[in-house]
Amino acid sequence: MILKKELKVLVVIERMTEMGKVPYYTSIWNALQEVDDFSKSTLHNAIDHLIDMTAITASWEKVEENGRAVWVRQFKVGEYNIGFAKKIVQELW
Repeated sequence: MILKKELKVLVVIERMTEMGKVPYYTSIWNALQEVDDFSKSTLHNAIDHLIDMTAITASWEKVEENGRAVWVRQFKVGEYNIGFAKKIVQELW
């Protein structure tokens, strides 16, 4: 199935959230590298579009990375799009 870049990012954010992982830029990019050849600028543009459409929200969170605490911009599926994202994940996996 062919999905737009924005939908692929939305699915990755939802799957990471379901697995209890914090979806932030680098973790999303690493996850997408396993299934598609995303450039960092493509990911940045897709995230910007999703935020503009209120499909996702962003907040600053402190996470442990390589044994130290760092602040990252965490992304979450927007309140009105959770059902949509869950349905796509369910259909694909």
